[in-house]
Amino acid sequence: MVIERVSAYISGMELAHREVMNKPIRILFVDDDPEMRAIYAENFLPPDFQISTAPTGERALEMLQTAGSQFDVVITDNYMPGMSGRSLLKQINHIDPSIKLLMGTAFDDWNRTTSHSAAEMKLVEKPVKMADLKSMIEKWPAEAR
Repeated sequence: MVIERVSAYISGMELAHREVMNKPIRILFVDDDPEMRAIYAENFLPPDFQISTAPTGERALEMLQTAGSQFDVVITDNYMPGMSGRSLLKQINHIDPSIKLLMGTAFDDWNRTTSHSAAEMKLVEKPVKMADLKSMIEKWPAEAR
C-alpha cells in the first residue's frame, strides 16, 4: 500500500514536471521596426514559443499591465521612439521581477548605461543571430514558466 502511494506520488510529480517543461516559452518582443517584429515572430514558432509583439515600450507596458504575468521573457530594442528599452526593462523589473529580460544593443552603447546588473537581464549584440537568441532563451531556467 505504501509503495503504491509513493509510486503514484512520483508519477504525479513526473506528470507535473512534463507539463511545465512542455509549456511554451511566452515571449514579448518590443521593437519599433515592423520588419524586426516579423522576423522574431517567424523564428520563434509554436509549440516551443508563444509570441506577442509591441511597437513601443509604452504599448509593451500596457500589455503587461492588462495581461498580468503572461510573459516569461521580454526582449526589447534599446533605441526606440518614446520610451527606451532601458527604461522599459526597469519598469518591467519593478512590475514583475520574475520576467526574464533581454535587450538588444551594441555593447559600446551599454557601457554608458550602468543601472542594470547582469543578474537582472541579459544583453545580445546586434545584429542578432536568431539561433544564438533561441539558444540563450531556451537555456534560461524553466522555473518562471
